[in-house]
Amino acid sequence: MKICGAVLAGGGSTRMGTDKSQMTLGGQRVLDRIFNTLEKVVPRVFVNCNYTVEPYPCIKDQHPGNGPLGGIHAVLDAADEGYVTISACDTPFIDPQIIEAIKQHITPYTDAVIPVYGGRVQPLSGIYHQSLAPLCEELISREERKVVSLLEEERCRVTYVHDFTGMSEETLAWHFFNMNTKKDFEEAMIHLEKSSIDKDNRHQT
Repeated sequence: MKICGAVLAGGGSTRMGTDKSQMTLGGQRVLDRIFNTLEKVVPRVFVNCNYTVEPYPCIKDQHPGNGPLGGIHAVLDAADEGYVTISACDTPFIDPQIIEAIKQHITPYTDAVIPVYGGRVQPLSGIYHQSLAPLCEELISREERKVVSLLEEERCRVTYVHDFTGMSEETLAWHFFNMNTKKDFEEAMIHLEKSSIDKDNRHQT
């Protein structure tokens, strides 16, 4: 099984009011945090973005203005590997173990592996086979922009992952945390500060 990773960073960040991927958390850009985490679980990572983001390889949308589905189409069409694990640019606390757990559900009969957390499908934390690129393009031509539309297609064989046995609830909650607003950003900074204090306390004991 060949797999690569992609960070979807082509959105407008309208609710945040500034590019979420370029915001700084713990001395790192959010994009850097996500990219570096993906590199721990897949051999190659690139960024879906419609402008150059140094120092990363970037894949531009072929159909701009079509939201996450347009980004997924772009990375699937560009991938040399069979599968692409996706992370949105507003998920700064993704965890390598959870990504590995999702990867374990890939089979020869799977087109997409999608986690479900908190009663909600999490399509922008899933894994997709590159063969779905034409179907994405077909949906875009029909003015469909939602990734859920892809998952609901009969031609897309989806495995939904509900079981994350062995993972702490806190780790899961922060893995699927979306930083969409300035309030979310403040919450992320508080979490980082608390995590740093907890780590220091553990080292002192």
